[in-house]
Amino acid sequence: MSPGARLVDDAARDAEEALAQVREVTAALYPSVLRLRGLTAALTALAEQWPLPVAVVGNLRRRLPDAVEMHAYFLVRDALSRAVHGAGAGRVRVVAELGPDLVVTVADDGTAPGHGPEPALLAAVADRVAVLEGTLTVRHTPEEGTTVRAVIPVPH
Repeated sequence: MSPGARLVDDAARDAEEALAQVREVTAALYPSVLRLRGLTAALTALAEQWPLPVAVVGNLRRRLPDAVEMHAYFLVRDALSRAVHGAGAGRVRVVAELGPDLVVTVADDGTAPGHGPEPALLAAVADRVAVLEGTLTVRHTPEEGTTVRAVIPVPH
């Protein structure tokens, strides 16, 4: 193989690797299932990625504004991370209900001694909700685990 052909092959390989990295970052920023199929489908796909049972219930009858869906998705992802990595949960239930507002609840059974809501992760969740002028409540008891509930206004 000539030196020029080798350079072209190396450049093509580098371009393919760069494109794969861009796709990975883009998916992390805005998952394609969220863009294509909406919040309930995206939450269901997200639930399948965790090493414990995650039940997803949703009654979303319509697509929501992109910002609402995106922040709700990442709110659930962060709450699941907290449940799995910090609370020692054995199962999680995610509920997304649409009334006048979007209400997203993530409830886990994490009762490991010394593990409650982690301030950094819950601060990230609170920031996501605050961006949309919503409210966040977190309830934790060692006997019942943690429930994170966000109420997010939905423009009509």
